[in-house]
Amino acid sequence: MSRFSIGVAVSALAILLAASGAWAVAVDVTTPDNMGTGSGWYGAQENQEVEPGMMTGQRWDLEAFFWDYTARTLTMVGGSNFRTGVDGWASGDVFLAVDTVPNYGPTAIHGPGNPGVPAPHLVGGKWYSDFNFGYTYALDINWGDASATSFTYNAFQLPPGVPLEVADVAYAPPTNEGSNPYRYHSGGNPEPDPVGSGVATWAQLASDGEGAHYSMTFDFSGAEASWLFNGVLPEMDLYTHFTMQCGNDDLMGLAPDFSTPEPMSMVMLGCLGAGMLAARKARQWRKAAK
Repeated sequence: MSRFSIGVAVSALAILLAASGAWAVAVDVTTPDNMGTGSGWYGAQENQEVEPGMMTGQRWDLEAFFWDYTARTLTMVGGSNFRTGVDGWASGDVFLAVDTVPNYGPTAIHGPGNPGVPAPHLVGGKWYSDFNFGYTYALDINWGDASATSFTYNAFQLPPGVPLEVADVAYAPPTNEGSNPYRYHSGGNPEPDPVGSGVATWAQLASDGEGAHYSMTFDFSGAEASWLFNGVLPEMDLYTHFTMQCGNDDLMGLAPDFSTPEPMSMVMLGCLGAGMLAARKARQWRKAAK
């Protein structure tokens, strides 16, 4: 094969990768919640994992976060139904930390090791914390009808001192504090205005050897999401967090700086560059040979 043909073949491979969807769009951004100990259901992995000492099984499992960089959607997947909760324990809200590392896992637990994290306090039978855990926004989901397939949400900013409802409402903290926060609660009077709103779509996915899987997809593509994107893909890191009322399992994600090319994008650019260079060398070689 001539050098020119090699260059064309390499460039064609890059084009095929793009056409076949290998240029990643929906990206698994799940990051360890740092609560895992031991192995199996209490291990360091996220799939088929819950927090130490909690109930095991697929219906409790929060599995992954996915970002779609093109469609601007955030999807969380798990064995939990989301819209119905599990055994009377409700689904919480989604929390976002923009360009800052939030307190999660062991760093969310109050005590001597984390002097900046205040202890939760009991109000009306529910546990609250006057700490935003480093999150910038809360997606306050209107769960409502347990048979619905779409749910609205309001986005609220989380200034320091805003009270958030924390997990383990049936138990005295510090049981499972590392799963906090659980749900947005402004505590303001009047209620603060949301900075944005949107729709989350529920779906039941195909079952497999693990059992049932469900998803919730949050759409940030519309004008109502300008509070987050400001009309363009931002240059920022974005942490995501979700748990249920009991804090049995919590799910963390990290979507890195959107201005950084994805790995497959770099591969494609490299392939295209190599192809163009090989083609140019081939032309020079053929001219010299004449």
